[in-house]
Amino acid sequence: DFTVRKAKAWMACHQLKNIWKSDMRRDLKVRLFQATVESVLLYGSETWTVTKTLSKRIDGCYTRMLRMALNIYWPVKISNNDLYRSLPKASSKIQERRMKLAGHVWRHDDLVAHSVLFWDPKHGHRSRGRHKKTYFDTLCDDTGLKDAAEMQRLMLIECSGATPYLLGATIRLKSSKSSSCI
Repeated sequence: DFTVRKAKAWMACHQLKNIWKSDMRRDLKVRLFQATVESVLLYGSETWTVTKTLSKRIDGCYTRMLRMALNIYWPVKISNNDLYRSLPKASSKIQERRMKLAGHVWRHDDLVAHSVLFWDPKHGHRSRGRHKKTYFDTLCDDTGLKDAAEMQRLMLIECSGATPYLLGATIRLKSSKSSSCI
């Protein structure tokens, strides 16, 4: 999935090369980048099971595309903090999208995905070697929780006193510094 999204995002990025080389303000370039390139790159990313290696690849690709959009090339030494400024990394955006999707699926019990969201088979035998990472494993990594029962219990926490969301203000995503209701 990621390799296809990456190729399409690079195509979108190269099609806007004349705009990236112009002397347009940085904030306009960033907004255009988010609307065109980032949306192509992260389309459907909330369903990906992201490993650490894939997360590094996504962030690296996103950084290179952002450098191209801001017309900053490799001889120019600039830190990623200066490059990103207030933008979150792509991997944290994917985590946020994943949590929003999980909360949406959990709230709609008429969907088939509702019954499958926390499905963790306990029967049968696994084949040798490292097991494939499941969507539930990725949710556990994002939240730091260990089992489905704990995550389902936290699903019922109300955020802002209105609608039950996936996680309340007590749980933080691993990559973000502040807690937020999703």
